[in-house]
Amino acid sequence: YRAIFMLLHTYRVRGYGDTIATMIARYAPPTENNTEAYISRVCRSTGIDRDTPLNTLSAEQMIPIVCAISAVENGVEADVDIVTEGWRLFISSL
Repeated sequence: YRAIFMLLHTYRVRGYGDTIATMIARYAPPTENNTEAYISRVCRSTGIDRDTPLNTLSAEQMIPIVCAISAVENGVEADVDIVTEGWRLFISSL
C-alpha cells in the first residue's frame, strides 16, 4: 500500500492530477479499464467528489481512497489496518 500512496502523491506533485478523476484516469486509463466506473466506485466508497482537489499528505482523505482502489483492484474490501500501515510507511519515507 505504501507504493500506491507514493504513486498518487507523485501524480499530484508532478502536476499529473490532484483529483480522484485525474488520478484514476492516469492509473487506470480507458484503453485498459472502465475508468468512469472505477472513478464512480471510488467516489461512492469515499464520499469525495471526483473533482475535489486532494491533499495527498492527508491520511483522512487518502486512506479511504486507497482502500477503495484496493477493493476495485482486488474484488474484496481492504483491511484498513494494513492500509494504515502502508500510510505510515509512506509518510515516514518523505
